[in-house]
Amino acid sequence: TPGSDDRIPYAAWLAGAAEPDTDNDGLSNVTEYMLGGNTTGDSSSLIPLGARQDYTVAGVPGTYATLTFRRSNLHEEFAQHVEFSSDLNSWPVSGVQVSSADNGDGTRTEVWRSSASVDSATRLFGRIRFTAP
Repeated sequence: TPGSDDRIPYAAWLAGAAEPDTDNDGLSNVTEYMLGGNTTGDSSSLIPLGARQDYTVAGVPGTYATLTFRRSNLHEEFAQHVEFSSDLNSWPVSGVQVSSADNGDGTRTEVWRSSASVDSATRLFGRIRFTAP
C-alpha cells in the first residue's frame, strides 16, 4: 500500500524453516529469501550465473569474472557482499557492481564484476554472501 512499508521481515518469511537449505536446492534459506525464492520449493533457477565479460575500466580494456543474479526488492535487512576467489577457501577479490535493472515484478537483476581483470588461464569463482546488520 502507498506510504507503508511493504517489506517482509526475514523471521516472518522464514516461518519456522531451519537453516541452511531445507529444500535441498543448493541455496541457503537466507540466500533464497534475498533472491526472492521459496524454502519449500525448488529455487535452483535463482542460482547466480558466472561468466567472463570484457569491460573497459579507467580507460583500460580487460576481461573480468562476472556474477549475474536476480534479487528481491522487498528484502533489504541483510548486507550483500559479492566476492570472488581462485581457491574457494579465501575470498580476497571484491565485487564491483556493473548494473542493476528493475524487472517490474518486485525483483531486480544485478551484474557484478571482479575488481581485478583475469586472464584466460585464471580460474575464478564468485559468490554472494549475506550478513545480518
